[in-house]
Amino acid sequence: MAEGTGRRLSAWRQLTWDDVDLAAGTIRWRKEHDKQGYEQTVPMSEAVRDTLLEARRAQKTIGNAPVFPAPGDTARACDRYLLDRWLRRAYAAAKLVPREGGLWHTLRRKWATERKGYPVKDLAAAGGWKDEQTMLSSYQQSDQVTVKQVVLHPTHRLVARGGSE
Repeated sequence: MAEGTGRRLSAWRQLTWDDVDLAAGTIRWRKEHDKQGYEQTVPMSEAVRDTLLEARRAQKTIGNAPVFPAPGDTARACDRYLLDRWLRRAYAAAKLVPREGGLWHTLRRKWATERKGYPVKDLAAAGGWKDEQTMLSSYQQSDQVTVKQVVLHPTHRLVARGGSE
């Protein structure tokens, strides 16, 4: 969810099945679980949808039940510190060192950076940023592939086309 949605840990770990509409392919992000108090419904990628569908089948729950339940208490969302420990273990098992600036924020930065070239306003909305400047200054990072493209192909723009096509 962190890698596939670009959302903050506090937002996705507290999702309930009421927030997920698999038929419509959307997720409602509730303001009470968002650091900025930002509520919206956005589309989900096919990969996120498939993961959620698999989780729903495994959990056999619907309604107000958490998508990410706490071990031993399926009525409560999983604790952020337990999720942090699990991510640290995954890094260690893969023999990777987390980047400076946090565990989960690394995935949020990755999500924003992979989407460079889309209109900033739309990118910020999709990732749950109320403030485009924060997304640009703290999350989107330069990368060698894009820098090379800017230098070698100055007339080729990455910006996506409008929705009317």
